[in-house]
Amino acid sequence: MPEPNPAFAVLPPEPMVPEGSYNMRKSMIISTVAAATLALAACQSPEADAVEDNAEAQADAIDDMADQAPTEAQEDALENKADMVEEQGEEAANKMDDNGEIAPSETGIGDTQTR
Repeated sequence: MPEPNPAFAVLPPEPMVPEGSYNMRKSMIISTVAAATLALAACQSPEADAVEDNAEAQADAIDDMADQAPTEAQEDALENKADMVEEQGEEAANKMDDNGEIAPSETGIGDTQTR
C-alpha cells in the first residue's frame, strides 16, 4: 500500500461557534431581561420604579466591572453579585407596591426569596 501524500490530507473542520457568540448570547439575555422589565415597569408606582431603576443601575455598574475582570471566576462572581443586586431591587419595589410579589423571581441566581 502506498504512503498517503500529506498534501492531500483531510484537515478537521473549523469550530462552528464564532468567537463573539458568548458575548452575543449575553447581550441577547440582557436585552430580553430589559424588555421584560420595561413591560412590567408600567405596573409600578413611581417610587417603586425609582428603587428598581437604582438597583438596575448598580447591577449594570457591577456587570461592567465583570466585563473587565481578569479571570473568569472573578467575572462569574461579579455577574452573580449583579444578579443579586438587581433581584433585591425588584423584590423591594414589589413589596412597596403590593406588600409582596405577584410572581416569584425566576433567575435562580442570587435568589433572595424566603420560602
